[in-house]
Amino acid sequence: MPNQRIVSDCDPGPDDAVALSLLKAVRPESMTVITSYGCGSIDHSTRNADGFLDALKLPSPHQLIRGAAGPLNIHPHHGENLPTFFGDNGFNNVDLKPEGRVVLQNPSQALHKALHPGGIHYCLTGPCTNLARLIQADPEYVKSKIERLYVMGGVLRGQGNEGPEGDKYAEFNFYLDAEAARIVLGAGIPTSLVTWEAAQSFLLPRSTIEGLMPKTASAEILVDTMRSFFKLYKNDNHQDATSEPSLILSDGIVALDLMGAGLTDREPITVNLHVDQQNYGRLVEDSSGAGFPIDYVTLKTPSKAVSYLVGHLNAGL
Repeated sequence: MPNQRIVSDCDPGPDDAVALSLLKAVRPESMTVITSYGCGSIDHSTRNADGFLDALKLPSPHQLIRGAAGPLNIHPHHGENLPTFFGDNGFNNVDLKPEGRVVLQNPSQALHKALHPGGIHYCLTGPCTNLARLIQADPEYVKSKIERLYVMGGVLRGQGNEGPEGDKYAEFNFYLDAEAARIVLGAGIPTSLVTWEAAQSFLLPRSTIEGLMPKTASAEILVDTMRSFFKLYKNDNHQDATSEPSLILSDGIVALDLMGAGLTDREPITVNLHVDQQNYGRLVEDSSGAGFPIDYVTLKTPSKAVSYLVGHLNAGL
């Protein structure tokens, strides 16, 4: 899908960086990156995005917006179970050094302008706060400008990775701001949704990562942060599906679906999302007529998707 206008709304995050590198391969006409709190603070997310965009050397016009520092409203379980993944800086403590890019500071205004050309493919791999704020302010404008949403969030047919007091009924992105996620899902925009249980099929084993031979600066950064993950979490396999320690690259599936690489399937279903305190961030299937239609995305053959990514990393980003 070359010559697409893409917005990447992310909280980099090594898996967000994988998504960005795959999106570059689309040869987008333009790419806007708006950052969010999530894997780290908004400061860390913006610095990580800035540094990785420099390494990617995107040939198309692109810009960076500093986005939301926190959710729409105070989280109902604030302070109880809101961890920071991927080290102190959200990138497994690999330091990305930006080179002075201009970072736009008024997120709603800048995002509104970025959507203006229309036909936007919006890739949302962090909390939904940035887009939800714009939808609240101008819902018809947003609906008219975004051709399709590609979202990583929620857990539907399995156990999640978040929830209060260890009850993992939710997924990290939706749990951080379920109210924002509900606004986004209910906006009436065609949506591809990659959930946590689907994401767990996209596993890059440690042995595979150790065997990667990156040829560009951006690929070296990705491989470095992947290897650093296993140093930080040497006693945590970070997965349930295999005996070998592996890294789940959930956001990469979002990019693969956007790319139309023939590696994903879409199943049309209807979902709803709870925002009450007891079930905050719980995603459910809902055929009552009150839910939100989405396309439930899965990998056709996970091993082929992993081979595709390995080839992408070894070929140079």
